[in-house]
Amino acid sequence: MRNKYLSAIITNFFEGKVSEEIQYKFHTWFMDDARSVEKREAMQEIWENIAAESPEQTSLELKKIRKRIRAYENPRRHLPWHTYFVRAAVILALPVLSATLTYFLKPDTVIVHEPELVEYFVPLGEQKHIILSDGSEVWANSGSLLISEKEFTGSARTLFLNGEAHFNVAPNPDKPFVVKTEYMDITAVGTIFNVQAYPDAGRIVTTLESGKVKINAKRTHTPSEVTLWPNEQLIYDRATDELITQKAIAEKNTLWIQGFLVFQSSTFDEMIKVIERKFRISVQYDPAKYKGRIFTVRFSPDEDVHQVFNILKDIGGFRYAMKDNIVYIN
Repeated sequence: MRNKYLSAIITNFFEGKVSEEIQYKFHTWFMDDARSVEKREAMQEIWENIAAESPEQTSLELKKIRKRIRAYENPRRHLPWHTYFVRAAVILALPVLSATLTYFLKPDTVIVHEPELVEYFVPLGEQKHIILSDGSEVWANSGSLLISEKEFTGSARTLFLNGEAHFNVAPNPDKPFVVKTEYMDITAVGTIFNVQAYPDAGRIVTTLESGKVKINAKRTHTPSEVTLWPNEQLIYDRATDELITQKAIAEKNTLWIQGFLVFQSSTFDEMIKVIERKFRISVQYDPAKYKGRIFTVRFSPDEDVHQVFNILKDIGGFRYAMKDNIVYIN
């Protein structure tokens, strides 16, 4: 019963069906290594349920993945709980992954070659610098999940992103570099660009610093392909289902790598979500009070959470109190 309760919470978390308070408690529980056994068991149950409820198109591939997991597992040892977490999170939080499975399947024949996948999960409040096998560099931001082949063996270098990452792509005209997210696919050859694609964000943003990228916006009512040039960005607004191409100063969108928090014409909700990930906190507030308000502000890497909110309270005209990593805005 305990595992069913935990698996339900985890599933609802990745489907965005829990309150901000529960999200904070989940992160605290998730980061507690002392709970590794119950986490592993709960994720095992989710994994089994996912496999049982998946559409027919993906059932064969899921069986193959489960077989590979068992092949790597020592009969006397269970897989680490975070292995199940990441693999289940891939399906719960990245619906686009189902499209990946068709890449490995033909109508009647299963391709024998199975590339080895590497998963990079970045905990809240942290960043990760990743060097891919082709020499491309990736900076993954707080709360992000990135999946890549260990060695790029196919005709394209394909990655899957849930979160935010900055890419410096090693040139290879014969093997395009493709970043897949839930709402858009970004294709490059030798390029520097930034992608913001958090599942709880109202906007999905791709900003190009150098080179050229082609973006396939696949979740809009009228899917389309957009080409970006340096200092341009493409924004997909999930609420209005609109695509907007505009000029941007690309360097401002990558200052997060150096620890800055930069908000340019951002909504209050967008700002708070970034701050929550940065400082591993939960913020309680009434969204209706700040609806329609736009903020432009920058915080230095050495400013802590109290300094950030002391500035925001003057700009936003509110009072706040903080207790046990929860910020209450009045």
